[in-house]
This record gives sequence, structure tokens and C-alpha cells, in this order.
Amino acid sequence: MGAYDAARLFQASVSWIYKALARQRETGESTARPQVNHVPPKLLPYYEAIRRKLEQEPDLTLAELRSTYRSASAACGRRCASLI
Repeated sequence: MGAYDAARLFQASVSWIYKALARQRETGESTARPQVNHVPPKLLPYYEAIRRKLEQEPDLTLAELRSTYRSASAACGRRCASLI
């Protein structure tokens, strides 16, 4: 099977297929490596506040949660530490 066929089969880029084949040839490693993403999620500082808000109001829709966030950010500035 060629790289283009493998890329189509695994829904990956041809470049990734060549890199995986080279890694297998050089190191014998044939498993997928964990994804490395060094960019933290934008809302990471707000996760705990979002969880608390959803515990208080479990039926809150995404639009209502977004509205709460926007009004809280407008009230205390762009780098607001809390949604409440």
C-alpha cells in the first residue's frame, strides 16, 4: 500500500504517513504519540467559575452562559478572574 492510499485509509496527511514510516524505520515505534499542544484553552482560567455556575443553574443554555460571561467581562475588564 502506498503513502497516498494509507493517508486516505487513515484520514491523515501524506506527510504524516511518511513521518510515521520514518519513525517506525528509525526507532521501531509504531504506536501513535500523544498529542502535544502547548497552547492552553482560552477559557482555562474560567473553568472553575463555569462549573460553579452550571452547578447552581444546571439548565443554563450555552447562550445564557455566554451572556453571563460577556456581562461579567464588561463589568470587571477583559481579564476578569471570575464569572460571578
